[in-house]
Amino acid sequence: MGHSLTTISRGRWRSFSNNQSASRHQDRRAKGPARHVTMHNTLQPPPPSAPPMTNGSSFLRKSGHLYKKTGLGRSWRPRFFSLEGTVLYYYKREGDSVPKGIVVLTGCHIRATKDKKLYSFRISHPKTSKVYDLAATLPSRTEDWIHALTQASTMAQTASSIRQLTSTTSSSDVLLPLFSSHSMLVDPSVTELLKAPGAAIPDEHRDSMEGLLAEFVTQARDDADGWKFQTEQRDVKAYVRHASKVGTFKGVGFIAHHPHKVLQLILELSKRPTYDPQLLATQRVHVFNDHTWVDHLTYKAVFPAAGRDLVNLTHWRVLRDGSIVVVATSVEDDSFVKSQEPQIVRARAVMAGFLLTPSKDYAGVDATYITKVDLKAGIPAGLQAKMLIKQAFVVDGLRKALDEDESPRQWERVTNATLFGISTTDCVEDEEEVYSMRSQSADVHDQEDHTESLSGHRPSVVPEEGFPAVPEEYSEIIEKAVARMEAEMNDEASWNFIGDKDGVKAYTKVDGSLTAAKGVGYLPYHPRAIWEQVADAAKRKLVDPQLALGMNLKSLDAQTNIDYLEYKSMFVVAGRDFCNLAHWRVLPGGTIIVVVQSIEDHELCPLKEPKVVRGDLHLGCTKIVPNAAYDGAKVTTMVKTDLKGNIPARIAGKAAADQPFVISRMGDVIKARRDLDQIAAQGKLTNTLLEFPQTQKRSSSLGSAKLGSPVAKNGVNHLTNSTPQLVRTASQVAAKPLHVDTLSTPNGKASSTKE
Repeated sequence: MGHSLTTISRGRWRSFSNNQSASRHQDRRAKGPARHVTMHNTLQPPPPSAPPMTNGSSFLRKSGHLYKKTGLGRSWRPRFFSLEGTVLYYYKREGDSVPKGIVVLTGCHIRATKDKKLYSFRISHPKTSKVYDLAATLPSRTEDWIHALTQASTMAQTASSIRQLTSTTSSSDVLLPLFSSHSMLVDPSVTELLKAPGAAIPDEHRDSMEGLLAEFVTQARDDADGWKFQTEQRDVKAYVRHASKVGTFKGVGFIAHHPHKVLQLILELSKRPTYDPQLLATQRVHVFNDHTWVDHLTYKAVFPAAGRDLVNLTHWRVLRDGSIVVVATSVEDDSFVKSQEPQIVRARAVMAGFLLTPSKDYAGVDATYITKVDLKAGIPAGLQAKMLIKQAFVVDGLRKALDEDESPRQWERVTNATLFGISTTDCVEDEEEVYSMRSQSADVHDQEDHTESLSGHRPSVVPEEGFPAVPEEYSEIIEKAVARMEAEMNDEASWNFIGDKDGVKAYTKVDGSLTAAKGVGYLPYHPRAIWEQVADAAKRKLVDPQLALGMNLKSLDAQTNIDYLEYKSMFVVAGRDFCNLAHWRVLPGGTIIVVVQSIEDHELCPLKEPKVVRGDLHLGCTKIVPNAAYDGAKVTTMVKTDLKGNIPARIAGKAAADQPFVISRMGDVIKARRDLDQIAAQGKLTNTLLEFPQTQKRSSSLGSAKLGSPVAKNGVNHLTNSTPQLVRTASQVAAKPLHVDTLSTPNGKASSTKE
C-alpha cells in the first residue's frame, strides 16, 4: 500500500464517558509506545455529525487482551482481540490462528458501561438485540478501544476497502449461483488412488461422493492449478482459488504427530471445537457405517448477522498410496435436521475436508485443509472471503490441539479396516458462547452490571482496623482490583489442584492465554511479619528465585506504592518486567489483603524492550487471615499474568506452577528474622486513616472508605479540602497504643507513629 504505519493521534479523540474522560493520566503518564492502534495514513476520527468514511484508504489495526462476558453466568473471561479494518476478531488465546468469534463493526454502536470489577463497554447493533460486553483492567485501555471501534464502525464497506481487507478478492468476485462442483476433468491417476477397498459409501450417495473425492484430492495436490499463495502463519501456508465463484481456501502445513492420532482427532466430533473454535454446537445425527455419516455443525453468528449451520455428509478413507482423506459436503434436504431459519441460516458446504499424507517414518503428516462454503445472504462477499481465509489455518489449530494432548498411547498404521467407533451423539454446545447467540434485550438498555451501590451508613466510631488510605488518582482502579480478587479467589470450581508441598496447596487454571496460579497455606508467624514480607517489593526476591530485581519506584501514600519487578530470562525466552500499582488494607475483622496490578507509566518506569519484555499483571493478590491469637495466619496468594509474546506453554506452565510455593519460602524467610518479638510487640496491623472525612461513603463488600465530593475527576472521587473531624477508635477509647503504619522502608523495618 506504500504508506508508512503511524500511531493514531489521541488529541482529537472525544471523551468516552463523563466520569472517565480525564482518566488517561492515572495509568499512563508518558507518551510511550503503549498502544497498538495503527493505520495506513494518519486517520483522525470524524465529528459525530460527519458522514461515514468511504475512501477506503485507511486501515485500522489494534490488538490486545480484553475481558468478554460469556456463559449463562455472564462472567468475565479474558480473550485476545484483533481489530482489522471494520472487522473485530477474538481468539481464545493470543497466537491462535482461527478466531473464536467475529464482529462486523459497520453500523455498530459502542458505548462505555459500568462494572464493579473492570472498565467495561458494550458493542450493539440496531438490527439485533444481541450485544458484546467487553472490558479492560485500565480506563485508558478501554478508552482506546472505544475510540478505535467507534472509528471502525463509521467506515463504510466500499469495494476499495474490501480489497484492502481481503487482499485477495476482486470486487467482481460475488456470490453467484453455484456451478456443478464435480464438472472438472479428473486425472486418471486420482481415480486409481480412490480405488481403495473397505470404505463403503451408501448407494444413494455413492456417485456424488465419488465425484467429490476426486475433485478434492485433485485440488489438494501441491501441483493443482488455480491456487494463489496468500499468506503464511506459524508455518501454515494459506491459498485462495480465484476462479471459484464461492470463496475457496486451502491451508497446508506439517503436523508432527502420528497419522492415527491426527485422524482420530478429526473424526471425534466432540473435540472439533478445539481446532475449529468458531463452532457453537455439534451433533452426529446419522451414521451409515464407520466411513460415512451425517454431522450437524452450528457456527457462531458473525455479529450482527445470524448464525449459520451446516448439515454435512462426511466420508473418510485411506487411499492406495497410504494417504488419508476426510471430505464433507452439505446434504440437499432437511430430512436429517430441520432448518431453523431465520434465527440460524442454513449455509452450504460445497466441499470441505483434509488430505493427510504420512511422512516416510509415519511419525507425522503433511496436512492440507480445503474449505469451499456458501454462507448465503447477510454477509458481504468481501467479508466472507476475509473470514473464510482464516479457516485455512485450521491446520494450525489441529496441530495445537494435538500438542496439548499428552495422553500416552501406542498408535497403529491406519487402514480402511481401522475402527473409530463412529456413532450418533447428543448435541454438544459451547456453553461459554451459547448465551451470546440468544436475545439479550432484557439488559440492553440497563448496563449497571449489578454494580453494588455504596452504602450510606456511617459508623458511630472509626472501627478498630481504621479506614484504608487510598490515593484519589488510583482509587477506582484499586477498588476494582479488590472486587476482582474476591471473585477470583472465591471461584473454587475454576481452579485445578496440581499438588501439595511443604504444607502449601497449589492450583492453576488456564484463562485464555493468561496464566493463573493460586497457593493456600498456613504460616505460624505474626500476621504483621507476613504482611511486611508481602508488601515490600524489595523483599520479593528473597522468596521468588526467578526475580532479578524488585524495588519501590514511588510511594503514593502510606498504603499504596508503584513497584517495579524484573524477572530473569528462561532458556531462550527474554526476561519480563512489570510496572505495578500495589495497595494493602485491613478489612473489617482483621483480614489483611494486598492487591497488585500493572499500570502504564513509561516516564516513571521506562521500557527495556527488546532485551526485557514488559508483561502485564492482570491481578496479583495476597490474603492474610489471622488466627484468633494473632500469632499465625492462613495465607492465600494468586497471580494472573499476561507474559506477552510467544512463550512456550511448558515454560509458562513451569513459571505458574512455581508461584504458589512462594508461601512456604516466605515462612523460611520470616523464621530466620531476629526481630519477631519486636514485630509482635507492635500489635495488630491497622489501616492508616483514623478519622472521618466530612462526607464518607463506604462499600460494605470491600470494607473500604470512598471519600465523596461534588466533583468526580479521572473517574474517581476526590477528598474534600476541609479538615476532617478526628474520631477516636475503639482502641483509643480503651487507651491502648495505636500504630499508624507505613509500608516497609528499604532496610526492612516498618516505620510507625505512636499516639
